[in-house]
Amino acid sequence: MYSGFAPGGWAGDTHLPYIPWEAEVFFDGKPEERALYGAFAAWFAGLVPPCRMQVHKTQISFYLKTGFCFVSMPYSRRKGWPKHCLVVSLGLKRDLDSPRLIAKAHPTLKRWTCHTLLWEESQLDEELAGWVQEAAREAEG
Repeated sequence: MYSGFAPGGWAGDTHLPYIPWEAEVFFDGKPEERALYGAFAAWFAGLVPPCRMQVHKTQISFYLKTGFCFVSMPYSRRKGWPKHCLVVSLGLKRDLDSPRLIAKAHPTLKRWTCHTLLWEESQLDEELAGWVQEAAREAEG
């Protein structure tokens, strides 16, 4: 597991902006997903304060006081999903109502986890930015 700081600067060496080598390994053999994550990471860096990042076996997690944003690759695909995409999951204190969401979980009375697909850079828009910033504010405590 990698633990570093993002986006104010990574702990450890990197060979591409915003992408520590552990994240490179996470996307090994998946160049389309890696490229999409690179665009996401650069976009994300401009939205949130410096935060801790951990690369796990199945997801890349971002934390302030608590986890607030998680990026993974789909375990399985529903009919009609793009071949190359990422799942962006956000921990929020409220439910989101949007056709962009592919799933929601309500693990506790005060927490919602909302999942959306990301398959092209144009989806890195104001709506998603608002959700990411809301999740980050809530994670700051």
